[in-house]
Amino acid sequence: MITMIEKFPLRVAGALLAGLVLAACGSQVEPAQKALAEVEAAVTASLGEATKYVPNRAEEVNAKLAELKASLEQGDYLAVVTGAPALLTEAKALAVEAATKKQEFFDAINQQWGELSSGMPQAVAAIEAQIAKYEQARQLPEGVTKQAVADANVILADAKKTWAEATTAFGEGRLEEAIAKGGQVQARAQELMASLKMPGAAPGAATAT
Repeated sequence: MITMIEKFPLRVAGALLAGLVLAACGSQVEPAQKALAEVEAAVTASLGEATKYVPNRAEEVNAKLAELKASLEQGDYLAVVTGAPALLTEAKALAVEAATKKQEFFDAINQQWGELSSGMPQAVAAIEAQIAKYEQARQLPEGVTKQAVADANVILADAKKTWAEATTAFGEGRLEEAIAKGGQVQARAQELMASLKMPGAAPGAATAT
């Protein structure tokens, strides 16, 4: 039979053990909070461009951050402290990866614009010359009508306006818009060349990325 005196040390030991557990948990709260804050700042800084250029990786890193936050809310401070360094490294790597993809994207955009800007002015000039020639001709080639020439004049005027907008957009750094408008002009030029029975096609193919 356990007496009150025998029970007392057990109670003391239990209280001491509980106190040690609470103290240990308490000592991990601040490091866990600090570690999570550092990781969250790094992830937030990288997500802006990562979401656009490497969306799948951004989603993975964001999900891991959510897991760390959940661990902190559940009081699993050790999981936060031990998991934070790896996620911090991953967040920094994500920023580098996004920057690399962004550079590749803009390199491709610049190459596409170079092809467009080197070919489209000549194509437009050639179409203008062909229209002028047909307007002065007494007889048009088979398959080309006066109405087709008149329509081509209207379409070309609109294409030139769009090309001017594309050039302005590129100059102002709106590269995707420039490529999209340039692609529209390129497509119209090809259609005009076909309708006017001109040999070849408009140079400078481009696709908006």
